[in-house]
Amino acid sequence: MPAPISTASIFKSLKIIHMALVIGLVVFGIFVYQDKGEFIAEFDQSNPFTFIVPIVAIIGYFASLYLFRLRTSKIERSQNLKEKLTAYQSASITKYACIEAPALFGFISYFLSGGALFLVIALCMTAYLMVQRPTIPKLKEQIPLTPEEIRELEN
Repeated sequence: MPAPISTASIFKSLKIIHMALVIGLVVFGIFVYQDKGEFIAEFDQSNPFTFIVPIVAIIGYFASLYLFRLRTSKIERSQNLKEKLTAYQSASITKYACIEAPALFGFISYFLSGGALFLVIALCMTAYLMVQRPTIPKLKEQIPLTPEEIRELEN
């Protein structure tokens, strides 16, 4: 029988997932920028990416906020810490996916066209994903925890 998953390992795995997503985006962005090597700062109305990339980024941003709040609002104080952290992990991964997808789309659009706008949007979404790093203080604000659960997390 496998060993039970500890609450510390759930939070630690969320940190690792977040770090992997950020590092993946940064490495992909560096690769794309080095491979493309140009930076076209013109507003090209004939390029469909000019309108699609910002719209996808805006949708991704607001979807990340909405879905995260929706999923964390369903976490009840009466649940045990493991259930709360599992639900929080699921909500966070959904949020990260909503942020990462527009960033990848922006990098790919930049790679295909060289448009500066796409690179800037992708970099902004990557920076936003970096800021979403899971921490204990954020966790305490975002889900209902009892004093005992807070002590358990801080140890």
